[in-house]
Amino acid sequence: MSVGLETATLITGIWHPASVVVPKRTTVNQKPEYMVAKKLLVHALIFISFFLGIKPFAQNLTRIDSLQNALKTAGQDTNRVIILNELIWRLRHNLNHTNLPKYEKEAIALAKELDFPRGVAYAYRNIGYININKGDYSVALSYFDSCLMFSKEKGYRRGEALAYSGIGWALTDIGRSSEGIDNYKKALAIYNKLKDSLRIEDVYINMGNNYYVTGNYPDALNSYMLCLRSAERSGNQGNEGSAYFGLALVFTMQRNYTEALHYYQKQLRISEEKGDILTIAYTFNNMGVIYKELGNYPEALHYFNESRRMKQEQGDVAGTAEAFANIGDLYLNQGEYKKALENFRTALTLFQKSN
Repeated sequence: MSVGLETATLITGIWHPASVVVPKRTTVNQKPEYMVAKKLLVHALIFISFFLGIKPFAQNLTRIDSLQNALKTAGQDTNRVIILNELIWRLRHNLNHTNLPKYEKEAIALAKELDFPRGVAYAYRNIGYININKGDYSVALSYFDSCLMFSKEKGYRRGEALAYSGIGWALTDIGRSSEGIDNYKKALAIYNKLKDSLRIEDVYINMGNNYYVTGNYPDALNSYMLCLRSAERSGNQGNEGSAYFGLALVFTMQRNYTEALHYYQKQLRISEEKGDILTIAYTFNNMGVIYKELGNYPEALHYFNESRRMKQEQGDVAGTAEAFANIGDLYLNQGEYKKALENFRTALTLFQKSN
């Protein structure tokens, strides 16, 4: 029998992809399993390029430079709008970038001037996600609403789906999970009509994340599995890996460690083929947590150390701090207090360094 969050002991140290959001605001009457999931997700480090669907950091910077150079010679046409929108999307985590507000205003104004519905819809959508990253959900929802109203007026169905997905993400993030699911379902219905397998898979992942956070594991498993089946048909390795990771997270919370390790191994094969070192490092972290829960401390230490080594090599300071913290916790469980303290001190120093 699976163990639900309401009866489960908190599993600390698990890392979650950025797409698994930590609810920022919640209703007064929260379910016990929701509160445990929220506490668990506070431990999550929020960086991994593989599951975000963006290029690794250095490649992203190179692409941004290339787009900014292209913008210098672009005319006042739809191609300029496309360049602006890609710049806005790639800069959505760099909120202090000097030119970001200028790009936002120009993208919307020029797209409207050119009567370019796709350009307007994507600009509204992108700015919505930027405001989610700022933590300003009312502004984010206003942009998603603008995207929805404009797209309906123009008969641009893909824009409607983009808006519903954005609304679903924002509502999930602030704890209005059932409303989030309702909007994801609206997006899914449109993408099914458009036969857009990539977006269908994205929505299934987001729905799975929503269900996972609220402790609805049967629906989370179903959503991740639907994504997996679609990704296997379409050959989309990125979403296939995301589905494997999601399935592993759910099985971990259900204490079904055999299945969790099975799906982490499948995800690792994809990451190894792509040479995605950080994804491998974070997967090793979660496998270490499982072996710790099983009481197999030597195996847990092996995976934590491998995770630490890879994160150090990649310059991931916060991730390295997390690894030292997990190693410290492992020693603490074994009563090796001196080693535990050494690792906790190193973790604290690194966390402070990484802000």
